[in-house]
This record gives sequence, C-alpha cells and structure tokens, in this order.
Amino acid sequence: VLYLYFFNNQLLIKLNKQIFNQVLLNNDSNNARKPSIASSHNSSSQSLLNTNVKNVESKKKFSAILSVNSLLAHNNGIRKISSQSSTNNATLYNESDNSAQLYAVYVSEYDSNQVSICKPEDNFHYICRPFLTGLVGPANILINNNILYVLNGENSTLTYCAINNNILGICNSISSPVNNPSYLIITTNNQLLISDNSVKNLALCNIDGVTGNISTCNKVNTINSYTAFYFKKINYAGLVYYPNYTNSSIDICDNINESANCVDFEDKFIIKPFNLVILNKFAYIVNTGSSVTRCSINQNGILNSCIIINSNFNSPVGVAVNYLH
Repeated sequence: VLYLYFFNNQLLIKLNKQIFNQVLLNNDSNNARKPSIASSHNSSSQSLLNTNVKNVESKKKFSAILSVNSLLAHNNGIRKISSQSSTNNATLYNESDNSAQLYAVYVSEYDSNQVSICKPEDNFHYICRPFLTGLVGPANILINNNILYVLNGENSTLTYCAINNNILGICNSISSPVNNPSYLIITTNNQLLISDNSVKNLALCNIDGVTGNISTCNKVNTINSYTAFYFKKINYAGLVYYPNYTNSSIDICDNINESANCVDFEDKFIIKPFNLVILNKFAYIVNTGSSVTRCSINQNGILNSCIIINSNFNSPVGVAVNYLH
C-alpha cells in the first residue's frame, strides 16, 4: 500500500484502486458494435464485458473515443478531490507565469475533418483556426520533432506533416496496416505504435530520424497485452495521469502501481474527458462534446486553475502541444 502526501504533507491519503475499465470506441459507420471493457491489468486473466455507447449524430456518424476507466472499488476509499478543495493548501497558477503562452495547442476535429491550431493571446485566452484540412475522420494525433501525425479513422490512413515554426509544410499519407486506427504513441525506440479501436490489432512504423518520414509500417504479430490505458495514460513527473470518462475526472496515480494508489481530480471544466496531453506543468484535456480544457499542475502533481481553451470544436478527439518558435 502506497501512501501519498498532498497539500504540504498534512493530509495522508491511503489509496487503493483495483480496476481500470476501458470503454473502447467504435468507428464502424454501418454497424454499431458494442465496445469491450478490459478488466484490470493487475489481473492475470482478462474478462471482457459489453456496454452500449451512445452514438453521436453527425453526417459521418461520429464515434468519439469514450474509452476511459470506470472505478469499481470506491468502497475502499478512493480519494476524490476537486479544484476547490485541492487549491486550499497548494501552489496555484501564477498569473505572472507566462509559460503557457509558449505553446500552441493542436486539436483534431472528427466531424470537421480537420486539425485546428490554438495560439494563446495571453495566459487565459486562445485564438483557434483550422490548420490542416481535407482529413477523413481524424482521430488521435501527436507531434514528434516538429512532425504532426494524424490517424484518419474513416479511411484507415496515417497523415503526417512538417510543422516548421507551427506553419504547415509538406504532408504525406500512407495506408494504415490496421483498419480504423484509433490510438498512436511514440515508443522508446522512436517508432510509431498504432492500434485499432479494439486494441487487438497493432502496427509498428519506422520513423526516419532526420526527416520524420515513415519508411515502413507493418503489423505486429505478437500476443497483445495492451489495453487502451497503455495508449491514453500520460507519465509526468513521477505520476500517471489518465482521463476518467465515467467520473468526469482525471485519475492521478502512482507510476509504480498504475492501477492502484490513485486520486480522482474533478473540475467544472473537465467534462467526461477522453484524451489529454501534458507538457511543462500544463495539462490539456479533450472533453466530450466541443471543448478543450487547460489546467496547471502544482508542485504536488495536482491539477488546478483550469480554463476552457475553446468550446466550439466539432467533435474533438486528439490533442497535441508544440513549442511556439
């Protein structure tokens, strides 16, 4: 059992979390499949449950990524904290700290078939505009070495573009070895790992270390032990952060035992989240519906001072952050 100390070590929190349920997205526009819920990755046996996900009506039948854990062990005292309670004894965001203004925020909009860019006017206001258009159901995105990678869920392709000084450069697209690609991360070997919505079919793509171009992309023929948790978790400053759709919160967990020892952070601007990215003490969170939230991270690892970056996105899915040169 791990004891975490928050708020100047005056509050002792004993945390015990046993199960992360993952509700996986469905990108099939013709047959709405019931996504599976993976059991805790603490367990040696995987049991699959089914649940219904309400389809979002749109011209392309948008299926957002509503895949986040559902806590099943609250009787053991999972600690819930809110932005109000967490800020009583924590270091709040300093309005004179302009570091948030150093980063542009990229958001994929599934129904608009585009990626938008949001640039800060000041510490609390952003101007957003379309950045990359002509996509086909853009799902998750990431930025690595000034290359923007976008999964197109509707036609099973991967688009990648140079973004020098956050100005769109040359773009290329390749076919994805897996259908309906949904998740992507950069591995420690600087490869792109792609998964479909079921997290059962994966592919590894080799990235040129100089140009960022993708040379080969092949399916991984191994026993898959991955879950959506693996793709959606963010490791930052010794903690693991994960969007909890069911509780409209962000789970903050010990990075040694990721399925236990957690707190749920709640804020009025975090609304059934299903994606997030963290960079330089700021978390950027995609909410279900149309908004993206930014929260600062205090010295204890707790989120606070959350604001809405924009609430007019058209079915946002992925989020990435890049330095403003």
